[in-house]
Amino acid sequence: SSAIPRLAVVTAGAMGATVAKRLTSFGCTVYTNLNGRSEATRNRAQDAGMIDLSFDELVLKSDWILSILPPRGAVSFAEKIQEAAAKHGSALPSPQTFADCNAVNPETVKRIAALFAGTSVEFVDGPGIIGLPKTMKMRP
Repeated sequence: SSAIPRLAVVTAGAMGATVAKRLTSFGCTVYTNLNGRSEATRNRAQDAGMIDLSFDELVLKSDWILSILPPRGAVSFAEKIQEAAAKHGSALPSPQTFADCNAVNPETVKRIAALFAGTSVEFVDGPGIIGLPKTMKMRP
C-alpha cells in the first residue's frame, strides 16, 4: 500500500523524539503516550510533532509500534503492548507490527518475540539503537 504509516514511538525521550521528528518530517503520523512524563519530555514530543494519545488509542491506531526506550524496560513494554493488543483483537490495524529497536541481547529478543507468536501482531527485531541522537552534543 502507498499509504503513509501511522507509527507509535515509545518513548519520547531524546532518542525517541529524534526518530519521531525524522518520521514526521517525511509526513508520517507519530503517536506517543505522555502519561506521567516530564515537561521536558512533553516539549520534545511537541517539537517532534508527536501526537499524545492514551495507551489504548496508541495501540488501536498504530500500524507500527517502535520500542525505543532504555533496554531494561524492553520486555515489560512489549508485554504491555501484547496485553493491549489481545484486549482489542480484531479492532487493531492489519497488519500491525511491533519493532523492538532497543540494544538488547539475543535472549531478550527471543523473549519479546515469543510474546507475539501466534498473535495478529507481527514482530520485527529492529536495528538496535545505540549512542546519542544526532542532535545531542557530547560535553568536553
